[in-house]
Amino acid sequence: MGFMRQLFGPSKEDVWQQLCDETGASLVEGSFWKGGKVQARVGEWAITLDIYTVPHGDKGSTTYTRIRAPYVNKDGFRFTIYRKGLFSGLGKLLGMQDIEVGHPQFDEDFIIKGNDEKKLRALFGNATLRQLLDLQPHVHLTVRDDEGWFEVLSEVVF
Repeated sequence: MGFMRQLFGPSKEDVWQQLCDETGASLVEGSFWKGGKVQARVGEWAITLDIYTVPHGDKGSTTYTRIRAPYVNKDGFRFTIYRKGLFSGLGKLLGMQDIEVGHPQFDEDFIIKGNDEKKLRALFGNATLRQLLDLQPHVHLTVRDDEGWFEVLSEVVF
């Protein structure tokens, strides 16, 4: 094993290739303008794992790993959920939406925004889903309009 691998561990490409080998997904090579990605088909779903960077002007940038799964969203249900942070209380004071779903500890730990409170309560009424989200130290899950050309699809973004 080389010195760099001992120091930093396997490369992203090595890990992504192992993921493809173990799941049957495909590794799509990147280009100069676009990075590589992992794509898997599960039934009618096309799931994509990629990395994207958000620039912050002169202050640098933040790089994220995301999983996207586009689908037809017939009823327009949208939501976002993420763990509460340092400034969440201030956001609520300034009128930020935070839907409570009826599970006190979960409501205490997460911010939930959405366009249908009844559906959100039903969705997060599922104990297994709440447990899985609670296991994630850093999670941001959103259902939103696709960023593609025609914005016909919605997508789940992790």
